Amino acid sequence: MPTLTKTIFGALLASAGLAAVPAAADQLVYHNARFGFQITLPSEVPAKDDTARQIDWHAAFSDTATDGAQFEAEQGKIKLVTYASLFWQDDWQQVYRDAADFIKREGGEITYQKVTDSWFAYSGYTADGDVFYRRTERALNCLQDDTTITAELTYASSERWIENAIGPMMSSLKGC
Repeated sequence: MPTLTKTIFGALLASAGLAAVPAAADQLVYHNARFGFQITLPSEVPAKDDTARQIDWHAAFSDTATDGAQFEAEQGKIKLVTYASLFWQDDWQQVYRDAADFIKREGGEITYQKVTDSWFAYSGYTADGDVFYRRTERALNCLQDDTTITAELTYASSERWIENAIGPMMSSLKGC
C-alpha cells in the first residue's frame, strides 16, 4: 500500500548559537511499497530572490499511475505523476526510444534529452503547451527485481517558478 508521510526538519543553530537558520519546510514523501520506490515533494520552492514559495500538494486520481500516484498543486496547474513497472526489456536504449516515441505520438515536443546507462530524462512541451520534465531510472525493488521508476512533472507556463524544485525532486526519486 502506498504511503505519504510528512518529514519535518527542525531549525539549526549557527555555530555560535546566536543566529538561527530558518527551518526547512515540511516535505511530503511518497513511498510505493509494491515497487519499493519513493520521491520527496517539497512544500516550499526557493525563488531567485532568496524567498520561498509555498506549494500545497494534493493526491489526485490518475489513470496513468496505476502502480504509483499523481499529485497536483496550484489548482491543477502543476502535476506530478510517479509510477514503476518491472523491467522486462533486454535493451535499455529501446526503453528510452519507446518513451520518446510515446511523447511525440501524444503531440509533445522534446527540447532536451539525456540518457545514461541507468536513467534518462526528457523535457519539453505537451500538445497543450504545458512544460514537462520526465525522468525514468532503472532500479532494483526490495525483492531485487529489475524495475523502472518514473516521475513526470507537468506545469503551465505561468507556473515556471516550480522549475527550482525539479533538481531536488527528481534526485529524490529512489528505488529500494
